[in-house]
Amino acid sequence: MKYMKRKFIAVAALAALATGNAFADEGLANITFNSEVSNATCVLDVSGHSIASIIPDVTGAALNAATGETIVSQSPDFTLSFTACPAGVTNISVTDVATTGTTSATNAALYAIPEGGSARGMAVGTQLNGTTLALGAGTNSALLIPVDGTGVATITGSNIMVHETGVPAVSGDYNTTFTLKFDWS
Repeated sequence: MKYMKRKFIAVAALAALATGNAFADEGLANITFNSEVSNATCVLDVSGHSIASIIPDVTGAALNAATGETIVSQSPDFTLSFTACPAGVTNISVTDVATTGTTSATNAALYAIPEGGSARGMAVGTQLNGTTLALGAGTNSALLIPVDGTGVATITGSNIMVHETGVPAVSGDYNTTFTLKFDWS
């Protein structure tokens, strides 16, 4: 999301303080402000800020039998809604996908090994509107979610599990977090 950005640079003021009495007679200090004012923004529905998405349990045998990037298990759908998008905004896009997990050997661009828990042999990813999101900044520019004529955009998502290439399944729990950043145009 876009936020109003503020930068405060007090270099001149610090320089004046560092020189001791050099400016004491004048009593002046220069402070430079740099800032940006952004256009009106879309509002993410507050219920979409944090989502607990549970991927249904899968057996180790089913996980080991999966090949390539076959989805072994998938969470129920969740919905993200943006409202109050200003006139002229036609699309919502994902500008960054970060994870607390580590890079997957199955497909480092799409999947992560969960950060916590004892389970092994799987990698997880996030889908929006049926497209698996690529990890990193600027990697999902082709995925545009349309904003309707009333300023609303609705995104359906889910989390998926695939077999981690070359890693046998080990039962246990696991957890990881995906953080999505959005922009609009």
